[in-house]
Amino acid sequence: WSLFASMLACISRDFHNLVRSLVQALFWFSGILYNVHEIDIVWLKEILLFNPITIIANGFRNAMVYHTWFWESPVEVRNFLIMYVLMALLAVWSYSRLRKEIPDVV
Repeated sequence: WSLFASMLACISRDFHNLVRSLVQALFWFSGILYNVHEIDIVWLKEILLFNPITIIANGFRNAMVYHTWFWESPVEVRNFLIMYVLMALLAVWSYSRLRKEIPDVV
């Protein structure tokens, strides 16, 4: 995410402000302050489990508090890998498209 966002933030100051706002919103929805698995609304829980920060926070919480490993919940591992591959592809795509324009802007 940082590679993708940094490439676009160099081009547009408005995108930089959008990223700052989204990061704060994603923090409150990330599940650091609460356990996402305790939410009763199924569609909201599914959306929140695609946030990589939620998966990392749940992994630490499960390992330290509940004494379970991260690979014991394959849905979270699958969601993390999907988001990782998607963000990596977006980062490579944005870098290849903006590689020649970044030095001029910076």
